[in-house]
Amino acid sequence: VRLLDATWEDSRDFAITYFRERFSDSDFTTDAMLLVCDSPNDRVRQFGRELVGRFFKDEQGVEYLMKLSEHPSTGMQLFVSNFLDGYAADHPERLAQLAPFFQSCLCRVNQGRVAKQRVVDFLRREGIKNTESARIVVPILKAQTINVSVEMRARSLQALVMIKRRFPDLDVPFQIKESEVRHA
Repeated sequence: VRLLDATWEDSRDFAITYFRERFSDSDFTTDAMLLVCDSPNDRVRQFGRELVGRFFKDEQGVEYLMKLSEHPSTGMQLFVSNFLDGYAADHPERLAQLAPFFQSCLCRVNQGRVAKQRVVDFLRREGIKNTESARIVVPILKAQTINVSVEMRARSLQALVMIKRRFPDLDVPFQIKESEVRHA
C-alpha cells in the first residue's frame, strides 16, 4: 500500500495497475482498503473507492461508514453518503457517532452540494422516526439555519418543521404558527 503513496506519479500508476490486474478480494483486507482510501493523493483515494466498490461485503458496511466518515475530503464525504441509508438508518447511536461527519459535510462552503443534500434528506428521514433520533438530529440541522446557502437553509428548515410537527416538545429555533384562513 505504501507504493501507492510514492512521490513519483509513474510509481503510483504502476502500483494502481498492478493491484487492479493481479489482486483479488482475498488479497485486500478491510484495513488495507481503508489505508488506500485515506491517502493524501486524490487519485489514490479514487482507486480506494474503486476497490471498496469492487470488493465490498455487506458485513463490512458499518466499518466502512464509521471509518471513512472521518475523512475530510469532499469526494470521500460524497462516497460515505452512499452508506447512510444502509448502515446508519434506524440506529440512533450511529447517528450520534456520525454527528461530526454531518457537521463537517454540511459546513463546507460552496462544496459538496450532492453530499449535503443527501445528508439533510437522511437526517430529515431519521429525525421523524423517534424522539431519540430527533434529539440528535435537531442540533445538527439547527446549526444549518444560519447557513449562507439558501438551498441548505431551506432544506434544513423544512426538515426541522417536519420534526417539530411530529414531536412538538422538541426545542427548535422557531415557532410554527398556523396561517389564518379567511373566507370571503
